[in-house]
Amino acid sequence: MNNPSTYSVSTLTSIYSQSLSSSLDAQIISLEGFYSDKQGTLYGNCYYDKLQDKNKITIQLTETLKSKLTSVRYYYI
Repeated sequence: MNNPSTYSVSTLTSIYSQSLSSSLDAQIISLEGFYSDKQGTLYGNCYYDKLQDKNKITIQLTETLKSKLTSVRYYYI
């Protein structure tokens, strides 16, 4: 398996804003940034929390993955 590329939140935001179809389609990628637990409600099978560097994005997490993360901690996911 090839190592996935790593993108900052800023880079992902820029790529997304340029096109809904991108070079990231159907690729496994890694993310890095500070995780922020929004202590929200479980919707379906997922929570919606934040990952940020100088920008932030909403990330969709399963209950299992969310239980392994600590808020305000830096992660390379």
